[in-house]
Amino acid sequence: PVTTPCLPRMNFSMEARSNLAGARPKRSAGSTSRIRFMFTGPSRRSGMLGNILKGTPARRHNSTTARFSAGLAPRRAITAIFTSYSFTTWGTQLFWPFEYRVALKNIFVIDPLYSLPLIVCVIWLLFKGRGSQIRRKINIIGLTLSSGYLLLTLVNKQIMNQNFENILQNQNIEYFRFTTQPTPANNVLWSATAETKDGFYVGYHSFLDNQEDTPFLYFKKNHQLLEEMAENEKVEKLIALTNGYFIVDSSENGVTISDLRFGLINGWATESSEFVFAYNLQVPESNTNQQLIIRQKRASINVSSAMLRQFWMRIKGT
Repeated sequence: PVTTPCLPRMNFSMEARSNLAGARPKRSAGSTSRIRFMFTGPSRRSGMLGNILKGTPARRHNSTTARFSAGLAPRRAITAIFTSYSFTTWGTQLFWPFEYRVALKNIFVIDPLYSLPLIVCVIWLLFKGRGSQIRRKINIIGLTLSSGYLLLTLVNKQIMNQNFENILQNQNIEYFRFTTQPTPANNVLWSATAETKDGFYVGYHSFLDNQEDTPFLYFKKNHQLLEEMAENEKVEKLIALTNGYFIVDSSENGVTISDLRFGLINGWATESSEFVFAYNLQVPESNTNQQLIIRQKRASINVSSAMLRQFWMRIKGT
């Protein structure tokens, strides 16, 4: 005999059925009724998303969320995401699923001059009523100040690229390519990493420097230390992440790969500083089935008053 599998019985209480019936949207002409329900649902809570996307005040008078959402719009949210990542050193994959990463490197991840106008205006909005006519002006002020500063960092990027190019030529450094990025929390002091045949030159230059020449630190590539692991998938991904800006050093039971894109921890003050991001590659013993182990090396970042004072003095120029 053929047996039919038994399905579990779905028991709904009368209360649950009534809730489902109450949440069902009223059908309207056309195929947009479901979309209309998503953004303008029958309850106030479901309608809040629609209010945020349309940039209109929510229905609740005393809700902090309602006041905050009144000044938002989709295009502003998209702009915030775009500027928060693609202009920084980290970058973002705007063209995902393609692997191309957009990283303009004209502003540091944390920059007070960019963030403070937005923060101040958001706090200002919280104290304005729903029907206040000044809310739109506050939004415009915050976005204008932050966006204007962002455009200024793009100009600074071009100027600093030209400065470093002249400095490298004056010092007769033959390089293949170089990259520049601002140092933490400012757009005055910049670092540059120039690639040569056998190594990299790392230097710092401020807009307030009196001297035109900048001393560079030299780091040998030592890429030959990766010959045995060159075809390893994990190593290939790590090298692709660094965009080719990496050096290799021997370490206990393996090697260390340092990512040069984010510079040295305290490179503007000392030559013995470590790189911000480094990875230890532990090579398994011969004749074993163990896989290659990759661990990120913790950088010893000691933020002290002396370090901050040195950083401030370097920003002011030499």
